[in-house]
Amino acid sequence: MDASLTPDSESFRVHLCDLLRLLNRYWAPHILTALVSGPMRYTDLLHALQATTGPDAWTGRPSRRITDKVLRETLEAMHEEGLLQRQCTPDSTMPPRFALTTTAAELLDALRPAVSWVVARPDAIAHAQQQRQQREASSPW
Repeated sequence: MDASLTPDSESFRVHLCDLLRLLNRYWAPHILTALVSGPMRYTDLLHALQATTGPDAWTGRPSRRITDKVLRETLEAMHEEGLLQRQCTPDSTMPPRFALTTTAAELLDALRPAVSWVVARPDAIAHAQQQRQQREASSPW
């Protein structure tokens, strides 16, 4: 780890923004975690993501239901960004499968401490979620 990469450095801020932009698509975390167990065909991935239920803890609204168009666009973008690979058979008789790249797997491993930080602070996260819901409910936008 670069010793000059401290939270108060410009370099840290730039790289933190890069990381957050990689994960900024609503469905990116869902797709990444769905593919951890291995490659999936498009339709299997779509069905797995559509099975996500329950309200969004940050907005209080029902969970979004991913559409075919949004999944296609998100997979394409994540593929272009180097997070996913599209696996096709040489004879193209089987539908392609989508898999994590080594980069994506390394990213998920690197995120484990951050996710553990969230898990260890349920009260702080619940408070932030509640504040977000109240702010959005009172916003004229």
